[in-house]
Amino acid sequence: MGILVTILVLTVLWWAWTFNRLVSWQKRIDEAVSQLDVQLKRRNDLLPNLINVTKAYAQYEQTTLAQLTALRKQTGQAGWNAPQMVQLSVLLTDFLARAEAYPTLKADQQFTKLSAELRYTEDKIAYARKLYNDTVARYNTVCQRFPDFLVAQVHHFDKRELLVTAANERAVPEVDDAL
Repeated sequence: MGILVTILVLTVLWWAWTFNRLVSWQKRIDEAVSQLDVQLKRRNDLLPNLINVTKAYAQYEQTTLAQLTALRKQTGQAGWNAPQMVQLSVLLTDFLARAEAYPTLKADQQFTKLSAELRYTEDKIAYARKLYNDTVARYNTVCQRFPDFLVAQVHHFDKRELLVTAANERAVPEVDDAL
């Protein structure tokens, strides 16, 4: 009789331990999904703003350089007349004022920052996906392993699906050169 009670108590303890472990794995999966959502939202919020700032810096520098180059060409071809000298002076004054405020042109730094932020963000998303898939794989293993699958089936711990990259997302993306 004592052996039967011991077996029954051990079975109940094992059942409770297995059930609790399955619940823990489900919670880990939910947390992994949440972390992935956080990273995707971060990317969607941050990257368009960074791209716009980078475009603005690049546009400013391109416009300023184009104006200076064109004006220098005009003054060199037609001689130094007063209106062109005034226009050149105004443009150079504006350029020098900005150069004093920003000692170096910033677009290259913005492109570097954008590139680094893209890499960092995509690494965080890749890590979140890996964490999710690792967690789901461990959970699914517990749900399918004997004798744990008995508890899983009785309590409806269903198999979870791994994140799979769609075929159209496996191709290397093209970077928009309009930047």
